[in-house]
Amino acid sequence: MAIGNAFANLEGRRAVVTGASSGIGRAIARELATAGAQVVLHYANAARRSQIEQLASEIRSWGRSAA
Repeated sequence: MAIGNAFANLEGRRAVVTGASSGIGRAIARELATAGAQVVLHYANAARRSQIEQLASEIRSWGRSAA
Protein backbone atom coordinates (compact mmCIF):
# COMPACT_ATOMS: atom_id res chain seq x y z
CA MET A 1 0.00 0.00 0.00
CA ALA A 2 0.92 3.64 0.06
CA ILE A 3 3.86 4.98 2.05
CA GLY A 4 1.92 7.95 3.39
CA ASN A 5 -1.59 9.27 3.10
CA ALA A 6 -1.34 12.38 0.94
CA PHE A 7 -5.14 12.81 0.91
CA ALA A 8 -7.72 13.38 3.64
CA ASN A 9 -10.39 10.79 4.38
CA LEU A 10 -12.20 10.26 1.08
CA GLU A 11 -14.69 7.60 2.21
CA GLY A 12 -17.80 7.73 0.04
CA ARG A 13 -16.14 9.93 -2.61
CA ARG A 14 -15.36 9.00 -6.22
CA ALA A 15 -12.21 9.87 -8.13
CA VAL A 16 -11.42 9.58 -11.83
CA VAL A 17 -7.72 9.10 -12.49
CA THR A 18 -6.47 9.57 -16.03
CA GLY A 19 -3.19 7.97 -16.99
CA ALA A 20 -3.62 5.39 -14.25
CA SER A 21 -1.75 2.62 -16.04
CA SER A 22 1.69 3.86 -14.98
CA GLY A 23 3.78 6.51 -13.29
CA ILE A 24 2.20 9.38 -11.41
CA GLY A 25 -1.37 8.42 -12.38
CA ARG A 26 -0.89 4.92 -10.96
CA ALA A 27 0.58 6.30 -7.72
CA ILE A 28 -2.26 8.81 -7.36
CA ALA A 29 -4.86 6.08 -7.92
CA ARG A 30 -3.29 4.02 -5.14
CA GLU A 31 -3.21 7.00 -2.75
CA LEU A 32 -6.83 7.90 -3.46
CA ALA A 33 -7.95 4.30 -2.88
CA THR A 34 -5.93 4.15 0.34
CA ALA A 35 -7.74 7.29 1.50
CA GLY A 36 -11.09 5.56 0.85
CA ALA A 37 -12.17 6.86 -2.55
CA GLN A 38 -13.92 4.70 -5.12
CA VAL A 39 -11.49 4.92 -8.03
CA VAL A 40 -12.28 5.00 -11.75
CA LEU A 41 -9.13 4.16 -13.69
CA HIS A 42 -8.66 5.63 -17.17
CA TYR A 43 -6.08 4.77 -19.79
CA ALA A 44 -5.70 5.78 -23.43
CA ASN A 45 -3.49 3.00 -24.79
CA ALA A 46 -5.19 -0.38 -25.29
CA ALA A 47 -1.81 -2.08 -24.87
CA ARG A 48 -1.89 -1.05 -21.18
CA ARG A 49 -5.20 -2.71 -20.37
CA SER A 50 -3.51 -5.52 -18.44
CA GLN A 51 -1.73 -2.95 -16.25
CA ILE A 52 -5.07 -1.30 -15.43
CA GLU A 53 -6.67 -4.65 -14.65
CA GLN A 54 -3.76 -5.53 -12.33
CA LEU A 55 -4.06 -2.18 -10.53
CA ALA A 56 -7.84 -2.55 -10.16
CA SER A 57 -7.34 -6.04 -8.73
CA GLU A 58 -4.72 -4.73 -6.30
CA ILE A 59 -7.03 -1.94 -5.10
CA ARG A 60 -9.94 -4.38 -4.71
CA SER A 61 -7.72 -6.67 -2.62
CA TRP A 62 -7.54 -3.81 -0.10
CA GLY A 63 -11.35 -3.85 0.17
CA ARG A 64 -11.72 -0.75 -2.01
CA SER A 65 -13.69 -0.17 -5.20
CA ALA A 66 -11.96 0.23 -8.56
CA ALA A 67 -13.30 0.18 -12.11
